[in-house]
Amino acid sequence: MAEDPSAIREAINETRSDLAGTIDALGQKADLKARGTDKLNEAKEQAKDQAKEVGDRIQQVLPAEARPGLARAIDQAHSTTSRVGTIVRDRPLLVAAVVVVIALVLRPTRLNHRREARG
Repeated sequence: MAEDPSAIREAINETRSDLAGTIDALGQKADLKARGTDKLNEAKEQAKDQAKEVGDRIQQVLPAEARPGLARAIDQAHSTTSRVGTIVRDRPLLVAAVVVVIALVLRPTRLNHRREARG
């Protein structure tokens, strides 16, 4: 029972197409950097949405005369966050060194607190 050659070609092309889709899906799952970036972007968006929601709630309960001061504080926080992000992006080794130094400075303090708590 021989099949029609055009039907065989059609089945082969369909199988190739399915296989290409599967390979693409596996490639996307294996791309940890892209997945991490996607998750980070999602987390950023969620944080922005939550911050906006909190800001809106604060604006509702805040007296009108205090609102300009809050707006200035928010602008300053945005500016500071932007500067910190730029420093982290441009000088990752410097940031890593600062984190290590802070960890080393705080470590003995933690050990002393643990010893005092036990002892």
